[in-house]
Amino acid sequence: ADFIANASHELRTPLASIAGFIETLRGPARSDPAARDQFLQIMQNQTGRMARLIDDLLSLSRLEMKPYLKPGTEVDLRQTIDSVIDSLGPLAAENGVVVEREFA
Repeated sequence: ADFIANASHELRTPLASIAGFIETLRGPARSDPAARDQFLQIMQNQTGRMARLIDDLLSLSRLEMKPYLKPGTEVDLRQTIDSVIDSLGPLAAENGVVVEREFA
């Protein structure tokens, strides 16, 4: 229940922000190009935030649907690390982070 409440709140916050900027762009900021550009940038950032949250929820759902590995089961760490890097690559790049892989 707490998880659902937190996820809902995390999605509702950027959605409320976007709705407020749309209302402002339709009204007081309609003829203000500088405000319009600023608000559109904020809206784009907020939609990116929501998309990441949804991706995280979908990833969690996929994880819950997969069977668990029994203790003692061998795991291919290279494949696991590659998968994590591939999944988080866009977020890392968005934040100016370069992830390097080096296996010995």
